[in-house]
Amino acid sequence: MKKALILTIFGVIICGLVFPAQSPEGKELTLKDAIYYALKNNLGLQVQKAQTRVAHLNLRINRAQLYLPTLTVESNYQKSKQPSVNTLDGVDTVEQDTFSWDVGINQRTPLGGLFSVSFDSSRDTTNVVTARYTPQLETSMTVSLRQPLLKNFGTLATNYQIYIAANDHKISQYQLEEAVVNLVYQVEAAYWELVYAHQNLEAAKMALKRAKDLLGQNEIKVKVGTVAPIEILSSKANVARNESTVIQAEQAIQSREEALKRILNMSKEPVSIIPGDEPEIKDIPVDFNTFLSEAMNNRADMNRAKINLESNGITVKYQKNQLLPSLQMDASYGSSGFGGTTWDFPIENPFDPDFEPVEVETIGFADTVKDIFKLENTTLSWNVNLQTPILLTAEKARLDQAKIERERAVLELKDLENTIYSEVKDVIRQVESNKQLVEADRIALELEGENLKAEEKKLSVGLSTNFQVLQYQQQYAAAETQLLRSTINYVLSTARIDQVLNRTLKKYNIEFKKILGK
Repeated sequence: MKKALILTIFGVIICGLVFPAQSPEGKELTLKDAIYYALKNNLGLQVQKAQTRVAHLNLRINRAQLYLPTLTVESNYQKSKQPSVNTLDGVDTVEQDTFSWDVGINQRTPLGGLFSVSFDSSRDTTNVVTARYTPQLETSMTVSLRQPLLKNFGTLATNYQIYIAANDHKISQYQLEEAVVNLVYQVEAAYWELVYAHQNLEAAKMALKRAKDLLGQNEIKVKVGTVAPIEILSSKANVARNESTVIQAEQAIQSREEALKRILNMSKEPVSIIPGDEPEIKDIPVDFNTFLSEAMNNRADMNRAKINLESNGITVKYQKNQLLPSLQMDASYGSSGFGGTTWDFPIENPFDPDFEPVEVETIGFADTVKDIFKLENTTLSWNVNLQTPILLTAEKARLDQAKIERERAVLELKDLENTIYSEVKDVIRQVESNKQLVEADRIALELEGENLKAEEKKLSVGLSTNFQVLQYQQQYAAAETQLLRSTINYVLSTARIDQVLNRTLKKYNIEFKKILGK
């Protein structure tokens, strides 16, 4: 017998060394830890961040396309050989080489015009014996302006796409802010539900312990013959019910934990979350007018709706401008310089055997540039062009469409105001009623506890029955669960206030610029 006992103990030690006990890994998280973890890892929020960045880049693209100057550089070379058609050419085949290059800068003006400055230069060489200049140099500088005077005139028509893109960017930022506020509330709700699940499990375990203690007492009484064996059956049934409640509470923890993990993007991590915070009952001053004003001024969806209405108003003004005729003015002023090698002809007949051009002078490229600024060879042009469709069917339809969109934006804003009004009233009602429920449930739990203690004392002296004690145990367990539930509901209703009034970022010291990546 002793050998068997020794072998058993030795086997247990060996198994403990080879197969050590597996303790479940746990990660303790406070509510703030969970919130910041969600802000960093939540996939839905990352998608919204990407949309905000796309809107910002779209704004930059519109600004760049409109106002960044455009540099144009062009070079051209042409060489030709053609039969002579002019007896004065002095050759049978006219050969000509032309090389030119142009540099220009275009800049959009705030009123919708296009301002341009161009510098052109060319060098032309020919074998025509009577050519006055060969090679011939020509340089010129031209300043021009193309300006719409009716349709597309003005800062609004010019910057329309920029205004809309800027408002779209603001809207995307408010959408991101709204997503952050909603995400924080989701974390709060999931976190406190997990806290409730853990507390409910502890309450269920205590109820199970009380049931087992009562069963143990009844078993002793049956042995000594003070109670009938039938009393044990009801106690065992009560233990079984409480064991079932504990199992359900454990399952609830797993379910609530997975819900929180999904928000935190932790579903693949093989760790369990252990809440590190306990719910607190804090009094919150409640005033409907103050809450309503705060919500109307601070909520992201309200600001988003206002900007959307502003964008629709801008579109209506732009479409009105598009109904005007297209009246466009083109004006340009240029100055040029000429140079090259100048030839003189002492004998005017190119077929005379003694005909030979005489070089007079050579004017270089730098001299032609100087001539430009002397303004001796200038060109001024001015042109006005008017175009108007006979029927403005499409333009009028676009204007009517823009007006309808603006009216819809107004209605959406009013509907949102009504929603906020209702939400503020509802959240105040929830906070006040939940606070009253917490107080009522706390008193009820205290009374049920006193009743249970009194009944247990009565049972110990034979003045009560096992059935009555079981009833009071069940009532106490139900009251404890109800107090836990009402406490969590009150904490969630206070969190709902932060969501409705957009206090969340300030409450948790969340810097929105960091979320934007600025």
